[in-house]
Amino acid sequence: MDILIAMITFVVELIAGGALGTGVGSGVGGATGLVAGSQAGVCLALTTAEEQELIPANQAESFIGKVVQKIQATVEPGKLSKDVVWLKKKSDCDRVLAEAKKG
Repeated sequence: MDILIAMITFVVELIAGGALGTGVGSGVGGATGLVAGSQAGVCLALTTAEEQELIPANQAESFIGKVVQKIQATVEPGKLSKDVVWLKKKSDCDRVLAEAKKG
């Protein structure tokens, strides 16, 4: 599981680095969108890892917690909207992915 978390952290850092490199002035809206996209990525990675039997179902919330902590550590606190809802449990991923499908 640690390797999977490391891979996702790497992807999140690439996204964050790209966002910083292309427009530091994006402000609160840009950072909030980046976090929302990163969390959706966490959910997709978790779903894939479960399908591949890389993460047992009873470790899903531990996985979510570790990766969300890494995402939180990459974003400056003042750069996020107060409306950001952080993932905490598997059902949060179900909600995020359902919203993504709606567009």
